Amino acid sequence: MDMAERLPAMTDTDLKSLLVNARRLGDSGAAKQQDAANALVPLIEAEMADRKAKLPVAEKKPRKAAVSKVKVAKAKVKELVNSEVEEEAEPEI
Repeated sequence: MDMAERLPAMTDTDLKSLLVNARRLGDSGAAKQQDAANALVPLIEAEMADRKAKLPVAEKKPRKAAVSKVKVAKAKVKELVNSEVEEEAEPEI
């Protein structure tokens, strides 16, 4: 079985390792190794690109608007004041 035929069955990690090794052999291997490695690099890159293209696109969730601490504090004060006013308005039995 030719190495190019094995690419679709390889894991992503195996493909990355193979790509690193093929590039290394393409630079420093014997002439026969360089030829084989240089022919294999584009095939590995194409397989990796195909896999990346098939991954589902992650949708970005809209972010909530930032609320300043001042607005939060004012809202709490207003809530406290309103609750005190309501308590005063209720008649005691």
